[in-house]
Amino acid sequence: MVVALNKTDLLPEALRPKAVKKATKLIRETLAATKFAGAAVIPVAAKPTPNGISELQAWLVAAAVQQHADPAAAQAAAAAAARPFLFSIDHCFPLKVDKVRFYGGPVPSKGKYHMSIGHATVMAEATFFGLPDAPGSSQADALRLMIDALSKTSLHTQADAFDWSKQYLYQEELYGLEGRPITSSSSSSTVAAAGGAGAAGAACSSGQQQHFGPQWVLLKFDQPVTAPEDSVVIGARFDVDAAGEACRLAFYGRLTGSLAEGGPQQLRKLQVYKPKERQGLVSRIAPDATSAVCSGLFKKETDISIFQGARVVTGRGEWGSIEGRFGSSGKFKVQFDAPLWGVGEGQQQQRSAADNVLLLRYKRFVFDADKHSIRQ
Repeated sequence: MVVALNKTDLLPEALRPKAVKKATKLIRETLAATKFAGAAVIPVAAKPTPNGISELQAWLVAAAVQQHADPAAAQAAAAAAARPFLFSIDHCFPLKVDKVRFYGGPVPSKGKYHMSIGHATVMAEATFFGLPDAPGSSQADALRLMIDALSKTSLHTQADAFDWSKQYLYQEELYGLEGRPITSSSSSSTVAAAGGAGAAGAACSSGQQQHFGPQWVLLKFDQPVTAPEDSVVIGARFDVDAAGEACRLAFYGRLTGSLAEGGPQQLRKLQVYKPKERQGLVSRIAPDATSAVCSGLFKKETDISIFQGARVVTGRGEWGSIEGRFGSSGKFKVQFDAPLWGVGEGQQQQRSAADNVLLLRYKRFVFDADKHSIRQ
């Protein structure tokens, strides 16, 4: 980095050398604790006669030659040249800052936020989502990942690419380092199948399971914006009391993907779902113990054909598939994978009410065109 100490011609000629020397010393002391320690400071003036311009040009040429001579620097320069060009002008102003605090209120999905991106600040609707419960991380790892994410807000680092092939869990709000509660539809068997409860979360002080993992946000801008593909974005609540002490910065991040214009058709590329759960009852079990008439999952006017073939599980962990409607009162038939426990010849124990609880878990994808479709 080079600092061009501009407009030195405005200083009285008799005092100019001393003032420039003092300003140069102050700049170097300020940069000493940063990665720009030792940066060159060149006093310049454009008029009435150019002063220091040739020295600045010589420094820039020398830096370019040195960069191409260094293989590592040349490789970094080539990578930077392949990225979209952004012409940036920075102005520095002295500010007194005691503490930077983030907005302390909830940051819900479907809320409107003032988004600073590129050279504009515009309103956008936010939809938050994250990884499903199972592939989580520990709280200590979450803190480390947050620190890594802070470093990635620098435009000198490459933003992580967004994986469009994955399925993501819809969040009612943005969560902090305390993690988010494990979704109510998650069961111990589901978590274990994905690697065990330890991979999903850690117990918080209340005993409730918590999930830690990365989070993303879909931003729908009120008007078109122009910005580099990996821009830093800052979400704020400028509608709160500006005279108060509370900070209005709500969240920040880097752009990791974009959707072309095309409305719902483009949004369907983003696989964000809400977990759903319905609870019913095994009402009458057939003599062969492999099929049963069940109730409680649907109303009589529900189109059960949407759920035909969907997997269900009893309170004892017995799995089966919905075959279709039984009668006209909302009841339906289930074919189980194996004979139900406690039923049939030779069975000495009877099934309890908890055994006959029937659960149907499925996913509703937020951006699906057919709002009645389900996936498991």
